[in-house]
Amino acid sequence: MIDFLSQMINQFGTVIQAAIAVAASVYVAGVWWKTKALVPTITAVVMAGLVVWATGNVELLEGQIDVDAQTWVQ
Repeated sequence: MIDFLSQMINQFGTVIQAAIAVAASVYVAGVWWKTKALVPTITAVVMAGLVVWATGNVELLEGQIDVDAQTWVQ
């Protein structure tokens, strides 16, 4: 039962990451549609890429935060 729930949670996380990627694509398309300008669109691409990367690498970011917190505590 625990294995089943663990697999379901992992699948749910994958669905959330896919939804974030789709939302980021819609955001970039919306910026292009409204502005038809290169600079805001490039900015939207960079920000969307940062958000998608961050959601895919949460464990890396959490580990780095733990390391930084330990250096400040000691």
